[in-house]
Amino acid sequence: MTGETARAPVLAMTQRWRRMTLWLVVLMFAVEAGFMLLVTTEKPLLAVPVFGPLNVGLLLGTLATIAGWGIACFYVLWANRAHKQEAARGIAP
Repeated sequence: MTGETARAPVLAMTQRWRRMTLWLVVLMFAVEAGFMLLVTTEKPLLAVPVFGPLNVGLLLGTLATIAGWGIACFYVLWANRAHKQEAARGIAP
């Protein structure tokens, strides 16, 4: 195997990793920025009670945090699965 041929699978894996992380960063940015925009512009909406002491702002803040954890867990599961498959084929170190 020449140097270029040996690097091709690693470069392909790196491109897949970068594409996935880009989409996940954009998704997380949209969730967090959307929540921050709501907090700064729609305070009366966020003060609407949902159930007892729980209001819309607290509910959306909690959901934004859960979304962050969910995105992080998705990435870890995806990366482990993808890298294990590549390693099984002898591509990744």
